[in-house]
Amino acid sequence: MITKIQLCIQMRSGTELWLDEDRIRRIQSLLENIESSKFLNIDGQTINTADIVGIFDAKTMAELVRRKNGEHLCKHGVWHKRGDVCDCRPIPEDQTPERLSLSNDQEKNIEKIKEMTRILIEDNKSKSIKINPAYQKGSNKS
Repeated sequence: MITKIQLCIQMRSGTELWLDEDRIRRIQSLLENIESSKFLNIDGQTINTADIVGIFDAKTMAELVRRKNGEHLCKHGVWHKRGDVCDCRPIPEDQTPERLSLSNDQEKNIEKIKEMTRILIEDNKSKSIKINPAYQKGSNKS
């Protein structure tokens, strides 16, 4: 099922009217062409166009709620609670949480590799390993 994009008409009173994007676009067109405030009937509700603060998308409205709750967005794009000091450092693109998250299969594979490594280390402790002198550090042999 495809969900239609919803936008919010925010009123001066704080009331939010969420409507499908196509209906909002028609209302925006009407608002752009009126000379003075008018009363509009939207879904059985009468609103005064003079009391419309703006029309916003869901992301903007979510950010507004966070700011009203005292949070602030730092220059690194991280939200912080009221009073918290930002100690963020830029995260390299390849290390974003989306790229670092592992599937259950990947987690299991990592555990298997750790176990295999542990077994190999234990096995090699009981054997003496000799290094070819040609590969020793500082060797002048070619």
